[in-house]
Amino acid sequence: MTQNVDPDNGSLVAVDSLRFSWNADGPTVLEIDQFSIAVGERVFLRGASGSGKTTLLSLLGGVVVPDAGHITVSGQSLGAIGRGERDRFRADNIGFIFQMFNLVPYLSLVQNVALPCRFSASRYQRATASNSLEAESERLLLQLGLPQDSMHRKASDLSVGQQQRVAAARALLGSPPLIIADEPTSALDADARETFVSLLFDECERAGSTLLFVSHDRSLATLFDRSVDLSDINTAGEVA
Repeated sequence: MTQNVDPDNGSLVAVDSLRFSWNADGPTVLEIDQFSIAVGERVFLRGASGSGKTTLLSLLGGVVVPDAGHITVSGQSLGAIGRGERDRFRADNIGFIFQMFNLVPYLSLVQNVALPCRFSASRYQRATASNSLEAESERLLLQLGLPQDSMHRKASDLSVGQQQRVAAARALLGSPPLIIADEPTSALDADARETFVSLLFDECERAGSTLLFVSHDRSLATLFDRSVDLSDINTAGEVA
């Protein structure tokens, strides 16, 4: 698997000789020789509870940096820049769909979707290239199956499935190069899970976004371009 991190060579995410522990004297929780995701690829990453997947997502998002090795996303080595620069890079380049959705309950659906543009001028520019911010937010919500008459309802009034779709629309707004979805379908039944994944694929393709979808649910793996089990790439003796 190539680890050339030049986007022109087809690799959007590249992990090389990664080692990480949460404490200087603590155990190594992640040790990954090589892992990469091609531009436009849809990758399913399976990890059981306690396997280290949340830690890996924190590293890929630049929330923390490795003790050794390199992580490159969209041509940027995350360990080579400071915390503030990593925060700006994450806001510009990575859309997260969180397991618990992290919606602001008193804001409307459209306001929740538009939130990333408060923190990223580049995502605002991309989101408004052919639409107003409100119109693009509504377009994404409609594409992901929310009814027109729900656009200005409070997020707290929604069902779990509807909240999940709002979280996905927020992550997709402004076409970030990388979408990271962390167990976004855990509260849905089988039919709803597959429908959601199909809609997510469509919008990622439209935006040109690469998708890393993290789940413990093996039944979804066959829908993706590639499936990776974290236990196969993480050789650390202890995980968290």
